[in-house]
Amino acid sequence: MSINSISSSGGLATPSAPSTVPLPSNILTTAEAQQQAAAAKSAGTGTGTSTMGESDFLTLFTTQLKCQDPLNPADGANFVSQLAQFSQLEATTTMSSNMTNLVNSLSGESLMSSALLINSKVAVPDAPQALSGGTASAALIALPNGADSVNIQVKDSAGNLVNTYNLGKQTAGNLSWTWDGQNSQGSTAVDGNYTLSAKATLAGQTNTATVSTLQTVTGVTQNNGQVMLNVANGQSVSAGSVQFIQ
Repeated sequence: MSINSISSSGGLATPSAPSTVPLPSNILTTAEAQQQAAAAKSAGTGTGTSTMGESDFLTLFTTQLKCQDPLNPADGANFVSQLAQFSQLEATTTMSSNMTNLVNSLSGESLMSSALLINSKVAVPDAPQALSGGTASAALIALPNGADSVNIQVKDSAGNLVNTYNLGKQTAGNLSWTWDGQNSQGSTAVDGNYTLSAKATLAGQTNTATVSTLQTVTGVTQNNGQVMLNVANGQSVSAGSVQFIQ
């Protein structure tokens, strides 16, 4: 049952509304904080990300402590849990930063070590075979299981067949072979780029064998953290894909 006060005129006075204690100017209500964040995002002054960072977490945590009801403070277990979350966030942020620094350091070291390959020859899979003055660079034919016979076709840049070769039986491994620069008529082919393809037959089954040509490394670049080797024929190949260096 509510108790009403009596006015000086003898009637019942209307109960007065409880007074509201204003918040300090540096503390925002939940609605105000949301409005401020939305306004900052629309104005382009926000972080541009929905991920809560260490500073955001700390601000939210301290604001919660300042605005808690003194007669009903935060539960101790929840308080400890939030502190643990903050510690975990801080450790994760530090680990992420350290990993980024490590990756950048390793990328720099990889670039410097790959620079030692300049002027060396590396095997580039499916690269064109350059013929200059009747001389071609060596090629490597991958035969992981060996072959009873290996057939090679040489084609010009227009796809025309220039010559064919039968290398006979070969053991397992990388077969080194150099084109003599001759066409099927026995004369020297014109200078230019040619394509080598190989078929390996083993136990009655014929499969395509990967042919790699040896190309001279002319430079080293880095693209999105990946070290690329620039070779003489104008190609760029990943340093990690190189399986043979001469």
